[in-house]
Amino acid sequence: MFKRRYLVIGMLPDGQVLRAGPFSHHLIADKAAQLMFKWYPRLQLAQVVEDVPKPLKGN
Repeated sequence: MFKRRYLVIGMLPDGQVLRAGPFSHHLIADKAAQLMFKWYPRLQLAQVVEDVPKPLKGN
């Protein structure tokens, strides 16, 4: 079993992608998304996504 982790992905009008995280709780990630809009007024999108771990090799 793994712990859930959340990332915040944002996009600026010129196509630049911003990433914040990982965060341990979705409410913390939501607050980070709100701060992204405050710090980057031109931000078009900020999405909270669940980080999916990579599968282990070998099996």
